[in-house]
Amino acid sequence: MQNFHNITPLVWPRIFFPAVWIGPILLLDPLLERRGLGSLSLELAAGDRRRTSSLLLAGLTCGFLWELWNYWAGAKWVYTVPFFGGWRVFEMPLLGFLGFPPFALECWILYHLLESLLAAARPGLPRAAFWAAVAAVSVAILWGIDTWTVSRFAAAATSVSRS
Repeated sequence: MQNFHNITPLVWPRIFFPAVWIGPILLLDPLLERRGLGSLSLELAAGDRRRTSSLLLAGLTCGFLWELWNYWAGAKWVYTVPFFGGWRVFEMPLLGFLGFPPFALECWILYHLLESLLAAARPGLPRAAFWAAVAAVSVAILWGIDTWTVSRFAAAATSVSRS
């Protein structure tokens, strides 16, 4: 029962969904620290908030632009957020925008972690092969997301003009 909190988003996703937004940060940032790299948590502990603040703002800005473009897209995502789905900006519930800033932190952390793993790999490993493997894993993850989290596909109503 000691590690039960680690699986709560899987058991009760409707309640613990925000843990998915911050969980990767809490899991991966200490790995940067352990590898002797500049982790965000070490910077914050030292009183330097510039990088973290910049990343959070960049994530929110990118999320806003992402959703702006999604809104006008022909094939678009319509998101749901439990309990707070009524207030929307574009196709995203307002609360959903809180997921973009942590996502920027996760991307920064993951990039630097992967770079450090590549640097520690045997010298003969080509960078292109490493990043191709990362891309393959990413595609597999996206396939899994579509398979397990997309609740429906809706066909757009199209009108065909007949002369």
